[in-house]
Amino acid sequence: MCELAMSALDETLDECLRAEARGDAMPLALRRFQERWGVAQPSIAIQLATTDVLANYSKRFPSGSPFIRVSRLCDIIGARLSPSRSSPAHIVPGSLGRHSGHSGLVRFSVDGQPCIQIPAGVPDHRARVAVAHELGHVLIHKRGSSYDDVTIRLAASDREEAVAEYAARLLLLPTRQIERENLAERAVRQANEARVTVHAAASRLGDPDMRCEFVRGAILWKLNPSVPSKSALAERLTPAWRLCPGAFIPIGKCKARKDSLIAELARATGSSSDVRIENVKIGSLEGVFRVHGFAWGSIAGGTRLILSIFETTVSEDLSQSTIPRGQTAARES
Repeated sequence: MCELAMSALDETLDECLRAEARGDAMPLALRRFQERWGVAQPSIAIQLATTDVLANYSKRFPSGSPFIRVSRLCDIIGARLSPSRSSPAHIVPGSLGRHSGHSGLVRFSVDGQPCIQIPAGVPDHRARVAVAHELGHVLIHKRGSSYDDVTIRLAASDREEAVAEYAARLLLLPTRQIERENLAERAVRQANEARVTVHAAASRLGDPDMRCEFVRGAILWKLNPSVPSKSALAERLTPAWRLCPGAFIPIGKCKARKDSLIAELARATGSSSDVRIENVKIGSLEGVFRVHGFAWGSIAGGTRLILSIFETTVSEDLSQSTIPRGQTAARES
């Protein structure tokens, strides 16, 4: 089992946090960014930078809604969002540099205002996360009302990408107190309220500022289209994606056990949720976990999804719980 200290569900951020803990030298852009904020870690610097942005957001747009408008974030930070969301196929003359994320691009030009472009066809929830990711890049290079002319010319490192993605979650899913609740249901609810992907909301549970040090992993299960529909439902379930740093989860090869919480929720009608302590072995993710599960969608329509969050247990949990002998959540095929 992996260490809990200095960990995150986002694997690239997890690597960055561990590098921070080792005292590794960071890429130049991140070193200058953390110096700008007077801290020793870029993960702390981005927390400070996004907190400052959100404080301005709250002052200018007071509202109790969890929905953060990316257009307003762009206005506060000083970035221009391309209204056409056209494909960023070229760089206009006079540009100093650009940084590309998974679904977007930010261009730093001589006019002093960065421009964010998102390709046409990107779904709204993903597009919002992509814009916030590019704003993360902008914050990393921002120096007051101007930008670092040296670092904006550099290609973004993997660690800068990790910090920018962390910034996206900080901006769109501001920190809230975690109650004793079903974490999978919470993630899906937050994804809907904030109009972000479930992947982003699940990743947020494991971010360092959330202080959820016992959250060990997350897996979204789907119906495997390569398995015949006449097969047992548990045999048809396989991970669509996983957030389990340090563990090997064979996507498309795992299947749920018929006596697991995951399979039970898949068989339920409509939206369904539950929390159960189980002895889990999914790929190399192995141990006793409190499994938080939430299912939605249709089996008949092939849209049934189950989000599972794995939380390490403490001794008193086990003394008060009974684990069915030999029960596991999933196995490799």
